Amino acid sequence: MELIIENVKRIYTAGKKGPLSGSMQGALSISGNRSIHISEGKIRGIYESGTGVPGAERIDGSGLIAIPGFIDSHTHMLYGGNRSREFELRAGGMTYLDLLKSGNGILKTVRDTRASPEIDLFSETAVRLESFMRNGVTAVEMKSGYGLELESEKRMISTMKMLEKAYDIRILKTFLPLHALPPESGRREYLEESVKMLSQLKGTFDFTDAFCDSGAFDVNEVGEYFSHAQKDKIPLRLHADEIDDIGATGLCDKFPIRSVDHLLKTQEKGMESVRRSGAVATILPSTAFSLGEKYADGRKWIEHGVPVAVASDHSPLNPVTNMQFVGNLAIRFCHLTVEETLNAMTANAAYSLDIQDKKGAIEEKMDADIVLYRADELRDIFYLWDTLKPYIVIRGGKIVCSEEPVEFEIN
Repeated sequence: MELIIENVKRIYTAGKKGPLSGSMQGALSISGNRSIHISEGKIRGIYESGTGVPGAERIDGSGLIAIPGFIDSHTHMLYGGNRSREFELRAGGMTYLDLLKSGNGILKTVRDTRASPEIDLFSETAVRLESFMRNGVTAVEMKSGYGLELESEKRMISTMKMLEKAYDIRILKTFLPLHALPPESGRREYLEESVKMLSQLKGTFDFTDAFCDSGAFDVNEVGEYFSHAQKDKIPLRLHADEIDDIGATGLCDKFPIRSVDHLLKTQEKGMESVRRSGAVATILPSTAFSLGEKYADGRKWIEHGVPVAVASDHSPLNPVTNMQFVGNLAIRFCHLTVEETLNAMTANAAYSLDIQDKKGAIEEKMDADIVLYRADELRDIFYLWDTLKPYIVIRGGKIVCSEEPVEFEIN
């Protein structure tokens, strides 16, 4: 399909491919009155308006601004059941650790997910994924970790593949066995079982991850698990410093970790470990919102020269599917600028998932993942997060969502 979006009022995209850090975190290329030529799912060129492409279908982009599709680089979107009762309990003062000790929190979702047939996991997750796509997400990471035993973890990864095929959207699959300790296992027993599952499921996922924090797994346990993953050259991600700073970020000094996520409680020493390693710091503002916790200080990470990504961390605890709202929180409470936030959700998110050569920017040869808004300025996207919806969402060169029927003209 040959498509040209004509007369786009303004295009906002990263000034270069990720990772963007320090003063470059907010560097944008901004061009006005341009036409975007799309062919075979790729961006073929960005021209001054008025340049014709014979035979192409045309969309009038007058009055529209364009950004790269959002990339949500940290989600727990695939699960069974819900935790609406927990929402009430947390509002009444119960903490995350209180819930976990009482068999609720992650462990409730583990029970619900284990009991869910694959078709139910698919249909329930599809509703969430469709909401993300309507809100401009064009690539997404999904984690396992609500099975905590081989067959359930395998079913979760299989369901991700089914969703990827059904919706023709890039899903980066992360195997997360060290998410919580299953009630039927001892710590040593489960660590050994996780290593075994890693070997058995190798080749079916893109990354592996671990939750290194109070109430989850300690630095030595995660280090042992990562050592096995590194032998098989499996890319690593890390949950760290959500509840306490227990030294989790020090693992960056020993392992090639691609992204370190959460970071609500990270101290200066931990920031330096992440900076030296070249990892991305992925902050998750809507989780802090849902937990009623202090937000991660994105400004400190940028001042330390660490590339920052922003993701939703969608989960049963935090059922947010609107990246514009997540961006609003990042700007208001994590001290990022509008420009830094856009790069955090596009170029740096793409880099954290190792897809920066295809996604995360509007430029020639990149995948044609573009979101168009009827708006005046970039800041409006995050300011008007509830009322300003994407006008058109294009993924892989195809219009997948639109606010109203799209009228084509042929040159």
